[in-house]
Amino acid sequence: MRVAVIGSDVPALVLALKLVKDHTVTVVEQEAEIGMPVHHPGRVFDLDLLSQYIPPSHHTILQLQQNDVEYGCRWEWVIKLLTIECSTKGVNFETRSRITSMVNGDLGTRLNFNHSQTKDWLEVDAVVDMNIVQDLGPGKQTHSLNHENLVPWGRPETAAAQGVLVPTAHLEELSPPDPAFVVGRADAQTEIWWYGTAEWEPAKGVLERMTGRLPLNPRLVSFDGCVLLAERVHKGMEVTHI
Repeated sequence: MRVAVIGSDVPALVLALKLVKDHTVTVVEQEAEIGMPVHHPGRVFDLDLLSQYIPPSHHTILQLQQNDVEYGCRWEWVIKLLTIECSTKGVNFETRSRITSMVNGDLGTRLNFNHSQTKDWLEVDAVVDMNIVQDLGPGKQTHSLNHENLVPWGRPETAAAQGVLVPTAHLEELSPPDPAFVVGRADAQTEIWWYGTAEWEPAKGVLERMTGRLPLNPRLVSFDGCVLLAERVHKGMEVTHI
């Protein structure tokens, strides 16, 4: 079966790795570069689970640091290493590609893209939208999807969130008010995330600002949670589509 997975964050890439064992899989991403911009805290609870998808020999790249209840890491490199695993195992990628329409035909569902590549369409048998934490592409545009033709699954409830990356050495001076996540990394940097918009502005040391949508269930805001979501979709597809 030919499957299009929309989005390229961790749940999408884990799902692609599960599906590509038996099917032809194409990941469709609006951004030009997979893994950027960052819009998710770098959190891992179970390193053994992480090792099932990213070889332990690559873990040093992630700047893993054990915190109180989780390991902090560089989320963009989690995605990039998963992308390498996907590519190695035969997953196809359509980057800088926004779906402008979905058309049903005798040979499946035709996805029309707005990019300028030689082939600006793709025919598939199933389409699953795995955009969870980020829906808008360049220019604040998004895919034009026929939701009746998408694989249904139990998407988590989400809310707008934002974060800042600061040097860990400055953390005590910043005193962020009631953050949802404070995640230290081994590169001497710390991510501070909160839901919604906040009037708080760090006094100094902001290295990066991040925005997106995050699940309200904090356990899902992690690599482990992303795997759980991918498994939920995969099991549902096995029952109803594969």
